[in-house]
Amino acid sequence: MSVESAIYSILAHNGPVAQHVGTRIRPGRANQNDSLPFLIYERISTERFPHMEGDTGLEHVRMQVSCWGATYESAKEVAEAVRSALHMYRASNVGQGGDLWDVRRIFMVGMMDVSADFIEGSEAMIRG
Repeated sequence: MSVESAIYSILAHNGPVAQHVGTRIRPGRANQNDSLPFLIYERISTERFPHMEGDTGLEHVRMQVSCWGATYESAKEVAEAVRSALHMYRASNVGQGGDLWDVRRIFMVGMMDVSADFIEGSEAMIRG
């Protein structure tokens, strides 16, 4: 069971996100032939909460979702759709197939714009 499958499921089944990126939601990196826009998600860290009797099974996971677009405006639109889909999200049995996850709450802790150059025709990325 992985939080990555839960994040994928939440984003892939969200209408506004799917409208922008379709199925171009990738772990770690995009496919070489992916058209813009697309999303990349990755786990940044995991904090576990053990107790004296053993593992509680609880985790605090920090994820990063990078939103890529053909233009700065496109990347911002995708980022807003992702923010709306994830911020304050809460549900049980989220995931794909038998890989289900209970999501107690998702908090968006920050967003930033990342791009080497904002020149005409360049790609833009928003990280959140």
